[in-house]
Amino acid sequence: MAERLPRATLKQKIQVLDYLHGPPARSQKEVLDHFRQLAQFGISQATLSTWSVKENELRAELNNNPNYEQYRRKPQMKFPDVTKAVEKELEHLAAAGEPITDRLISGLFIKYMVEFGYPTEDFRFSKGWLYAFKKRNLLLNSSKQKTLSPDPVPEPAQDPPLAINYDEIFNNQLVGFNTRLIHSDDNFDNFLNSMTPTPLPQPVNPPERLDEVSVQPVPQILPRPADNLPYYPTFQNPLVNHQPRKTYVLENFTHSKGSHPNSEKVEKIFENITEGYATIYNSGTSAIMGILSYLNPSRICINNSGYQGTHRVIKLLSKLTGLQKLTLEETDQLTPNSVILLETPMNPEGYLLDIAKFARIAHEKHCFLIVDSTLAPPPLQFPFKHGADYVVYSAVKYLAGVSDLGAGFVVSRKKSDKANLHNERHSLGTTIANFDSFLLLRSLRTYKMRILTQCQNTEKIVGFLRANLDKYSSVITKIHHSSLQMDEFVKEQLNGYFNPVLAIELASQELAQTILTKFNFLSNNPNIEGGETVVELTAVNANFINPSTNSNLLRFSIGCEDYEDIIKDIDHALMNVIESGQQTHAV
Repeated sequence: MAERLPRATLKQKIQVLDYLHGPPARSQKEVLDHFRQLAQFGISQATLSTWSVKENELRAELNNNPNYEQYRRKPQMKFPDVTKAVEKELEHLAAAGEPITDRLISGLFIKYMVEFGYPTEDFRFSKGWLYAFKKRNLLLNSSKQKTLSPDPVPEPAQDPPLAINYDEIFNNQLVGFNTRLIHSDDNFDNFLNSMTPTPLPQPVNPPERLDEVSVQPVPQILPRPADNLPYYPTFQNPLVNHQPRKTYVLENFTHSKGSHPNSEKVEKIFENITEGYATIYNSGTSAIMGILSYLNPSRICINNSGYQGTHRVIKLLSKLTGLQKLTLEETDQLTPNSVILLETPMNPEGYLLDIAKFARIAHEKHCFLIVDSTLAPPPLQFPFKHGADYVVYSAVKYLAGVSDLGAGFVVSRKKSDKANLHNERHSLGTTIANFDSFLLLRSLRTYKMRILTQCQNTEKIVGFLRANLDKYSSVITKIHHSSLQMDEFVKEQLNGYFNPVLAIELASQELAQTILTKFNFLSNNPNIEGGETVVELTAVNANFINPSTNSNLLRFSIGCEDYEDIIKDIDHALMNVIESGQQTHAV
């Protein structure tokens, strides 16, 4: 007979309901199949229906009693008035530093049983009763000295002792992420000198997947160490593999439309953090145009939502080449050498699509998978690890980070692809300006510090909004973020991080527009590239207007401010609307 599973805790019930609502929304059958396969707790159609009916009560209980999140149900005592009096006195004793012992607890119960007029013989001091009382008051797994409610007085902040293995440091030949950002361009051959000279422009034939016997294996990536730094073996330590500094040859830079030193420096840095061959453009849209022109597919599958600038490029190519656009649900109609273009995380909601899943679909049909990883640049997401053929980035967003330049990248697996993309970029006239390259070079030095701060801030803000959803229930109807997805691939695909874009749905578009005017310092801005937090009503931005656009959606691109200040400003704007009663008029 199979072992009976435990009953679901309150927190697990909320996880089931979150998975049911998505994104994407799922049927109860899908939810049952998923959690039965996990086999962590018992679940049936009847229990799931009951949880759905009582969802508001369950969420309110967890929000009001966060310490009960591990309970199957909140312990109830036989004499509630006596229990309340005992708990109150124990709080005072704990605050005074008195040890909380089993004998003290039983003595107080007998004292208050007499005081409230109950016969003392009705009180049975058993291990089960004591366990329930301790569980109710968070005294389980505690010593006799543990107190009930007061928070311990924090000790003065002290620097932790340095636990550094210096032998390991000196024996490790791999170079860290930040060091690559700062020193990758110190000494390298310029790209044109490393290729066989050819006249520009030259005819380019796009690669054909049909010629390949099997899918090329994904380059092996080393596991990320405990400190969350991704390391790769191909970038050698200049201290160990030292060569005399080479003269940087400038003869090939005869035309700025072709290339220039600063752009190649940026490409070199980007190659060392993406493990591919980078081609830089003057914008993310130009990068999309560059890779689609190069591959010249007859059909392309893409999600209807997301960044609409990509859809406008596809519309232009449809006019010029007859390119046929399909949805991600129509991959069965793909023909060889077609393309699946996957934007993940998806703008503006910030949720993820499974790269590995669509890589399998594309390669089975001898097609190419392009991943737009703009909202999750490294070290957040490494699409090549999951089977992507090409990766596109808008560098304006996080890589630049200061709202003063335009840039985009196409990263390929093969050096020959980079050479061909460079040639076609010359013809398209989409090379980045030298000064913009200089500005991007400056920004990349501090990129990792910025992106990790933004990720950490976003997780804390999403946690705050979820914990206070009841407080804002009259204005907020839903929160969107990748950390709220229950899919198993999310954490692995994002390398243990979560992207810095979230979105909230408001009760009405009028309410969303009103909230935009209530922030103290959060910026109402249609961009997400700055170090500051910006908020946007996506329904009025042409980059997001499509049939599936939610007109009540506010997108938050979280910046590098102190997260406490961002939380206070969001709360200020929401409560300003709630307390003024504007939400009742807007709905």
